Amino acid sequence: MSLSIPREFVTELQSSGIAEAIIVDDLFESPALDIVVDLPGFWTGFCDNRAAHPLLNGVFIGVNTEDEVQDHHIEKCWEVFFNGDSIDLLAQLFGDYPQRRRELAKLSKLLTDIFGKPTIELVPSAPIPEAAKLVFLDYVLGKDDQEAIKIAKILAARKDRRPYLVLISDSANLTMRSEAFRTDTGYIAGTFGHLAKEKAIDPAELAYSLVTWGLGNSALRVIQPLFDAMISSVDEAAKAVKTAMAAVTIQDYSFLQNLSLSGDGHPLGEYIVDLFGASLSYHFRGSPALKEARALADKTPFNKHLPLSMVPSHLVVELYREALTEPLVEGEIAAHPWSSESTISVIEESSDFNTPFAAAPVSDPSVAASAVSEASVRQVEVKAAECGTKVEGTTVNSTALPVEASCSAATAKPVATNKPEEPAPGETNKGEMPISLQVVESKSPPSDDNRIAWLSTGDIFAKNQNEPLLMVLNAGCDLQFAPNSKRRPQPDRSIFLIEGTLYHISNLQPPDEIARTEYFKFEETLYRINWTDRLRTIKHGDFKSSLERDGYERRIARLSLPYVLQVQQAWLARLGRVGVPVAPPHSGSQNIEIYTSNGDGPVLKKTIPHGVAVFRVKQTGGYSSEFLLSNDTLSAVRTLLCEMKIALVSRPSPKATKKAESISVCLNNFHFWRGLLEKPKPFKEGILSIENGLIKASSNKSVKGSDFDDTRIVLRFVDPKATDGC
Repeated sequence: MSLSIPREFVTELQSSGIAEAIIVDDLFESPALDIVVDLPGFWTGFCDNRAAHPLLNGVFIGVNTEDEVQDHHIEKCWEVFFNGDSIDLLAQLFGDYPQRRRELAKLSKLLTDIFGKPTIELVPSAPIPEAAKLVFLDYVLGKDDQEAIKIAKILAARKDRRPYLVLISDSANLTMRSEAFRTDTGYIAGTFGHLAKEKAIDPAELAYSLVTWGLGNSALRVIQPLFDAMISSVDEAAKAVKTAMAAVTIQDYSFLQNLSLSGDGHPLGEYIVDLFGASLSYHFRGSPALKEARALADKTPFNKHLPLSMVPSHLVVELYREALTEPLVEGEIAAHPWSSESTISVIEESSDFNTPFAAAPVSDPSVAASAVSEASVRQVEVKAAECGTKVEGTTVNSTALPVEASCSAATAKPVATNKPEEPAPGETNKGEMPISLQVVESKSPPSDDNRIAWLSTGDIFAKNQNEPLLMVLNAGCDLQFAPNSKRRPQPDRSIFLIEGTLYHISNLQPPDEIARTEYFKFEETLYRINWTDRLRTIKHGDFKSSLERDGYERRIARLSLPYVLQVQQAWLARLGRVGVPVAPPHSGSQNIEIYTSNGDGPVLKKTIPHGVAVFRVKQTGGYSSEFLLSNDTLSAVRTLLCEMKIALVSRPSPKATKKAESISVCLNNFHFWRGLLEKPKPFKEGILSIENGLIKASSNKSVKGSDFDDTRIVLRFVDPKATDGC
């Protein structure tokens, strides 16, 4: 298909920094034995009739067998073929190589015509200029794609100086392989395209491909540095956060838990993950290089859509969906992480001895059980002396260390699992012995706290796609509690659950509700959620049993905070809206002038003071004006119509008779005249037909003869500015 490429498009390409094109292809190399198709067949044909191929005889001087043929002979054969000699015989040698060379030459010429500069033709081993902006790279260089991958990786490593790379090939499955090629080489999708060679040599296909890749779009120059900066910032942020993770000590976690989190009942693991996640985001966004690239991108909008060359990337939707919800929260309704029926006892090894020591022989087991049952993880140092030391009401005797003990689930007594070695004869355990205690699980009495559901703002529960979703709308501070602590749960507190309806993402006209959440995935299908103003309330203590009874035992997701707050604000706005009495319409009146025509022009027949009432009515999107004619006005109009009818009847002509009949029909139409009294009509500038062929209303400053071309009476609204502001 021939195509004349407009000069302005070439200017766009050049303004984007692309002044010329480069083609990298092994076809530019001198032909060698590796491109030969049928050397035995060629050699046989040549030897059978050497006299017919004098130029080839000069090539193969001293060559007696096909095994003696070398690369330089093939190169000479190509020169003979290129000059048009022995074509039939050499075609057996080269196969489709000549055709492929012609196609590549055509592509090179097309690019030369587009850019106005000779296309740079490079063999794979040649270095690609640093200033290159557009490179066409053959997918198969040699036997496979490895050489092309190597070249593309070198180009990708140039970062913001990387050229736009177009992968070209004769391969039928280029489209399928191109994405893997881009991933393997580290190329950014916005700087990478692919094109079959048969399309590349078509002027129209080539030109439109350059358009769809956005090569002439000024935004491409800022998008590429932005993505480079983001990729670099991710690596830098990860490194910074890894360094911080490695530097935080166990004491830091202990302080967090005991001094900050325990009072609110916030689990340590969740807090730490959120903390480092926020730190990762901070370091990513705070990169100076990213800040600079983002500022440049913010100033450069895409001022037009790029032509559609492929299905829009699903990755953008997937990235949005990932930001929509918190990860790893799905599952059944569960109690607080501290609400298991297990508590913690502690036993550890002495730092001074190889033999483990138990915490203590228990003289008051209930006190010891109380001491260990409140801690989730605790490290205690007990000092033992020869005479014994009291630790939280429990005696530690250094000369008579504990025997094995057991405990019941009811009392949660600590369990000693090891005995110390006896001291040598004449020796005693002297001095202070720091003993670290190690966590051992034991059973605690059941608590009502264990039955309280552990919830967070934005938790979503579902039965199936056809039933309403339920989302927790309470403020996060109302949901915090810690079992067996100062901040106990409040079983009688109401949990607010807002209802939402799932609509498939392809449904473009779901009913309006108070808020919508787009791209919500449920059971591997994308939906949008329409949140309603319907709210359910359940006591916190009854939450788990109530939802399980109704089939909502599954928590399927937790909306991220901004999206929860959007729904929460929308519901509060609906609840808090104020209804006030509807304001009456703003009304006024205008005079009516009634005109007829005498054939030469309009004739004022009568003026009706305040003959029309005008109302300004509030409607969706603004205000509209409407009018009602007074009974005096309509009476005067009917009188004029009767006079016209009498005049027409006196004329013995079919046309006059027909007009008289239409007036009679109008005069006898009770519903028409009643409607003019009861049903307001829109008040518009200019001419308005009230009764087709008979009556018009006009808001123009004057009545013209042309106004009577298709009517009998014109009612002019006079001086709108004098009608109380209407």
